[in-house]
Amino acid sequence: MALGVLTVGLQQASGEVLRRFGTRPGRIRTGEGAPPAREASGGWRAWFRPSQRRQQLLAFIITDHAQVVGERILSDMKRGVTSLFGTGMFTGQMHSVLLCALTVTEVGKLRSLVSELDPEAFVIVSPAHEVLGSGFVPLRAEAES
Repeated sequence: MALGVLTVGLQQASGEVLRRFGTRPGRIRTGEGAPPAREASGGWRAWFRPSQRRQQLLAFIITDHAQVVGERILSDMKRGVTSLFGTGMFTGQMHSVLLCALTVTEVGKLRSLVSELDPEAFVIVSPAHEVLGSGFVPLRAEAES
């Protein structure tokens, strides 16, 4: 009974069930041994959850169908894509490498989109320390703080 009462305010998940877009709460004191902190919205949040921001990732998509895959990412996911050219060291063949910054909640959509358009594509998703710009943390706001 006591456990239920003490954890009633910790109902927000920190994984893929978060909204895609939204406002981040104000600065919250975090750290080892810190007590639960009060959010800007007035609710309580666990001290071990540093922020509402989802993990930011960088996807490398190596494909021979870059135009089609890139256009679908732009239209369906509303994410920017950059195309580079690379040479496969094993085969010596030229391939397109698409770069796309995304959040952890969008990985499934990217995976299904790429597999539908190019089942032979090679996709690498790696964590990005920080992604600044449109659709993520505004570049100007980070430069001022």
